[in-house]
Amino acid sequence: MATKKDLVEAHAFSRRRLVTAFVSGAPGGREVEPARPGRTLIGGAALAVLLVAGAAITGIFTDRTPEGWDEPGLLISEDEGASYVVLLDGEGNPEARPVDNVVSARLALQGQLDEPTTIAQDTIDTLPLGPEIGILQGPETLPGSDEMVESGWTACTGPAKALQVDVSARPDATPIGEGQAFVVKSEGEVWVVATAPATVDTPAQAYRYLLSMDNGRDFFLNEFGLSTQAQATAVSGDWLQLFPEGDPLDLDSFDVGEVGGEVPGLSRAEGVAGDYVATDDGGGYVLTSDGPGLLDPFALAVYANAARGTDREPLDIAPPDVDQNRDVYAGARWPTAAPEQAVPSGQCALLETDPEGAPRAQAYAEPGEDASAADLPRAERDVRVEPGAGAIFVVGDWSGAPSTSTFVVDSTGTAFNLEGPDTLTYLGYGDMTLPVVPDAWLDMFDTGVVLSPELALCPPQSVEEATECA
Repeated sequence: MATKKDLVEAHAFSRRRLVTAFVSGAPGGREVEPARPGRTLIGGAALAVLLVAGAAITGIFTDRTPEGWDEPGLLISEDEGASYVVLLDGEGNPEARPVDNVVSARLALQGQLDEPTTIAQDTIDTLPLGPEIGILQGPETLPGSDEMVESGWTACTGPAKALQVDVSARPDATPIGEGQAFVVKSEGEVWVVATAPATVDTPAQAYRYLLSMDNGRDFFLNEFGLSTQAQATAVSGDWLQLFPEGDPLDLDSFDVGEVGGEVPGLSRAEGVAGDYVATDDGGGYVLTSDGPGLLDPFALAVYANAARGTDREPLDIAPPDVDQNRDVYAGARWPTAAPEQAVPSGQCALLETDPEGAPRAQAYAEPGEDASAADLPRAERDVRVEPGAGAIFVVGDWSGAPSTSTFVVDSTGTAFNLEGPDTLTYLGYGDMTLPVVPDAWLDMFDTGVVLSPELALCPPQSVEEATECA
């Protein structure tokens, strides 16, 4: 093993060799000549020439103004990002008009807008500059026709009348079970929301029914295990309007003729108009001035509880022996079976639309994160639209009868009124068959400004000052 002395001598020997190498020069006594700089200078000059030539060639292509740039269309300044519409003046010469948003540009150009042209501001400045145009507070863009959500919108209640509206292709909530119902209260009134079965003319859908009977309200609710008046969920009137209204749950919905009058085929001792009979199947009959009327279980419960405290008496007799029974509550659109309480984490209205028919409401519950109003402040309404999506529709009523008003909803949840016979076409919606949406659903959205080709050609102005100009 080397000692410390050996290591010191080895280090000293290595140091002497290194010094000798530096001071002795190259072998044979010749000094190493420095490399000549000529080749480096020539190579650098050649590279510089190539770079200059490349830049010149690139400039030829990048600075070339696109052909037809001054024809009617949309220009974007590559220097400032400003937007301009090229329009023809009265003599057919092009002029640049600063424009407020792309939707205004599309309307001003009557839909003849392809891709915008991005060019230098100096080039744009070669055109005469006209006054600024565009619809102030109009949308920058609108969803395409294939991005519209036409059906399945939800509006869910939350604590203290909060309301979450969700426009998504896949509803983030669950239909309530068959035969279930909501009991809600609004502005001092109690309502039952339940589903009426399909008929020959109409599919199954949910309705709101005013529980207006003077007596027996809680008896009626308790009979079906529904929430009592005190337990009913407080909701906003706006949410209730999202369901069509069925006939009230009251005696006034039954056509029995003159109460206390004679019934054909029965003596007064056997019964008078207004009396009723319960049957073993849960339903029954009500006696009318024209004969007995058949009651299903739901209708019997309404009638029997609404009749409490009146002179309409239940009869303990055999059911009337008749071949035909008079329909005493035609058009009420009530459920037929006895409902049961829905116990959801949230109560939702869902809109179903049909381009060929009338809109329908359905009762949903258990909303997911996107549709839930659980975290909203008291009485607040929030609208969520699926990213990149929107909606377009004609305002109408629950019968499917359309109005003359058409609205488009952008991704912010704002509804814009589309005016003019060509506006749909100019915005790319001309080939769509638009669904009819009840005006109660329109009220769920914030209302934006009117969109029309005429207003798009006007100087930007506030809603209060808006006037048409050509």
